[in-house]
Amino acid sequence: MGRALRAFMGAWRDLVSPVAFGYVLAAIAIGGLVLGLSVAAVVRFAVPVAIDVLPPLPDWASSALQIGAGIGLGVLGFALTPMAAMIAGAGLFDLVCARVERLRFSQDPAGRFVSIGEGLINGLKIAGPALLINLLALPLYLIPGVNLIAFVGVNALLMSREYFSLAALRFYSWDQARALRRRFPVTLMTSGVLLAVTLIVPVIGFVTPLLAAAMMTRLHKALPRP
Repeated sequence: MGRALRAFMGAWRDLVSPVAFGYVLAAIAIGGLVLGLSVAAVVRFAVPVAIDVLPPLPDWASSALQIGAGIGLGVLGFALTPMAAMIAGAGLFDLVCARVERLRFSQDPAGRFVSIGEGLINGLKIAGPALLINLLALPLYLIPGVNLIAFVGVNALLMSREYFSLAALRFYSWDQARALRRRFPVTLMTSGVLLAVTLIVPVIGFVTPLLAAAMMTRLHKALPRP
């Protein structure tokens, strides 16, 4: 747990430094746009269909339905945040990894170059499962108390595996990265929980993939070589 916490705190210092802060602003802007468009698409296409299907309702039922719809859109935005964040960070993840490597580990060999196009593909590969898993967990997000636990657990498991692999693959083969994950499951899951908690925070959640880039770079550098 100590390694994970040190990497997490160090990653925050990396992101607020001038070398990476521009990426932070870009991730917030892109993530907010993606989330806004996603929710707007649901309102534009799903709501009219629901209105057509429902029979005429008394005024009290219509009012209750409107309140419920507002709550539902809020929960939907909550569930779509990981997907929006991962799309926002898709092309920036490896850029942040490279910056942290040069800034904090300049004595080590440089990691494998990953183009923005490849980074986008990798990010979308993570965003797809994130969208699917969070939509499947949507009923749990409607239950107070359970929703936060479910959200953190689902996304911690996803991010601890995928983001560590992306950072480690800049230096290791897939088999070596997987071997590291298997040797330190508690450290990685702790890292995933810390990252998943940041997803809950409005606006800051869009920066989570960049935080993961800095954190996982620091973390795999701190672990024994596979």
